[in-house]
Amino acid sequence: MKLKLLIGMLLITSVTLVAATADWTILVYMAADNGLSEAALSDIDEMERATPSGSVNIIVQADLSDVFNEDGRAYRYKIQHDEVDEVTSPIVGSLGEIDSGDWRT
Repeated sequence: MKLKLLIGMLLITSVTLVAATADWTILVYMAADNGLSEAALSDIDEMERATPSGSVNIIVQADLSDVFNEDGRAYRYKIQHDEVDEVTSPIVGSLGEIDSGDWRT
């Protein structure tokens, strides 16, 4: 239990450090470890095409199926603008294997 609490606090701290230069941070939670993985990747790519204000960070936590993510880990991406047809935003956090459908997660 203490280990889970420590890991949770570290994850919150990592998002806080990433978001330190912005006035706002938006966290998008994608529980797509199912048939929605392809749509989730498309949505992340669509977010990358937007041009948000410099005072807003967009962080996406994506739990994708093993078909799209061989290692089975959930990741956090810091959305950065691009015009390519793939997800290119940097990974700012690795959450390991999680159950994104569990309320405790």
